[in-house]
Amino acid sequence: MLDTSPTEVELPVWTQVEEVLQRTDEILLELSVYHGATLQIRDVRMRLVSPQFSVNFFGRISHLVKEDLVVCGSAFVKAAGVT
Repeated sequence: MLDTSPTEVELPVWTQVEEVLQRTDEILLELSVYHGATLQIRDVRMRLVSPQFSVNFFGRISHLVKEDLVVCGSAFVKAAGVT
């Protein structure tokens, strides 16, 4: 028989992976209800009419992009149990 138990060195990583696998339903639910800012960004981009407006646009959406990254990143960090 093949012993598939993690070694002492592998155990910390194995434990983290196991915790994430145990939370797959919760993680998928969090991702399914996350809507992001795609529609708001697309709406504003369609209104770009001048270089100055473009600068203003990117200034206005930068926080949305950062929020999207934080939400997505925190979901994965939380799922992985990283503090």
